[in-house]
Amino acid sequence: MARRAEALLGSNWSATEGRHVIYESRLELARLLFADFDRSVHRICAQPFLLVTRSHGRMMKIIP
Repeated sequence: MARRAEALLGSNWSATEGRHVIYESRLELARLLFADFDRSVHRICAQPFLLVTRSHGRMMKIIP
């Protein structure tokens, strides 16, 4: 039987957000770090989050 990997839960201080952002894996942590140093990034959100936008005059909501 294969061993299940332990979850890596944590939070990382984000200069972009001015607060801690939660992550659930090393991959998410790496992406958070890259995003925090990218000057074109204005917001960083932990999962899950509600994304609301307007497209072709229609309001759309999604939880990615």
